[in-house]
Amino acid sequence: MQGGFEPGLGGVALPRAVVAGDRADASGLAQIVLGLRPTQFSLSAPALAAVRGLAALGDRETLERIVDALAAAPDETRVVTGTALAAVAALEDRHDVAVSELLTVEQTLRELDRHYDAACVALDRAASLERLGDERGAGEARDRANAVLVPLGCRYPY
Repeated sequence: MQGGFEPGLGGVALPRAVVAGDRADASGLAQIVLGLRPTQFSLSAPALAAVRGLAALGDRETLERIVDALAAAPDETRVVTGTALAAVAALEDRHDVAVSELLTVEQTLRELDRHYDAACVALDRAASLERLGDERGAGEARDRANAVLVPLGCRYPY
């Protein structure tokens, strides 16, 4: 714990702030996450949710800082850095890059049996596929995601 902040809570609190539309709270939480050592959050499932929350806010600067912070971390962080790189690409309207990064992340998550996280990433991939005009691919990605999320009754997939 750093300064009374449990690193895993960033993956819960930051998306909650996004869903609530509280940009100030989300930004403050992102700054706390950036103050952590990469090993404190880079390999955790909540780190993926925090990155996706920042992407939903369009916070490109913080996403780029997270990618930089994780550059020196172990290879296993590719899930988090790949998601952050895809988010930055999507914010820059480079959806082809986002789709490619997110496919790699989704496949890796499925291999790690992290099916909920893979479903969340599939939704992000579907959004980028739609922006590229690939409705069929977007539908397939959404179907994969919904196969996991619908039975869970998930309304806010982070």
